[in-house]
Amino acid sequence: MLKPLLSTIFLITALAGFSQSYSYSFSGDLDQEQLLTLEKEVSELKFSEKVKVNYKPEQHLGEILFIQIIRSSSGDNSSTESPTSIKRILINSGLNPLSFNEIGK
Repeated sequence: MLKPLLSTIFLITALAGFSQSYSYSFSGDLDQEQLLTLEKEVSELKFSEKVKVNYKPEQHLGEILFIQIIRSSSGDNSSTESPTSIKRILINSGLNPLSFNEIGK
């Protein structure tokens, strides 16, 4: 009786995985349209959720905040996308990637 329950709990945990919050800071010039495009491009990455871009135009500094969903046993993590994809997006947008940080744990 306990065995099917434990198997179900394991399966739910394996499929659900866990999430971790990250930030990626950058420098450079962005106007409002470029800011929205940057947020959209990062949001379209398969591993990122709840993307938010904060930007201070007077300091030419910004930060991308996002949550990465990590699935334990599904094939979803076999994608070639990773946080380095964000660096590529920043560089292609004419921005300078600064630091990538894990937020809390």
